[in-house]
Amino acid sequence: MTTVRVAWSGITGAKTEALATANADCASKGKAMLLGDIRSSECMMRGGCAEAQIVYSCLDGDDPRYQEPRMQRGPDSLIQIQGPSY
Repeated sequence: MTTVRVAWSGITGAKTEALATANADCASKGKAMLLGDIRSSECMMRGGCAEAQIVYSCLDGDDPRYQEPRMQRGPDSLIQIQGPSY
C-alpha cells in the first residue's frame, strides 16, 4: 500500500504520484504493478492539498493474476430484441 499527500496539484496529482510510486517500486523488482484499489480525498489543510492511497501488488508479467478477469467490467445492461408477434 502506498499513501501520497501532495500540495497544489489536487486529487489528480495525488493519484498520478501514487501510481508512479507504485509502478517504480514494482519496476525496481522487475515486476509489473497490478492495482487493487485506489482512494483519494482532499486534505483538511486549505490550499489545494490532496491525498491518494492505493493498494497494489507487484507481479511477474506472466502471472495469471495479472490477467485477472475481475479487472474487466462486464455488461451492465441486457437488450433483447424480439420480432413482432402475429
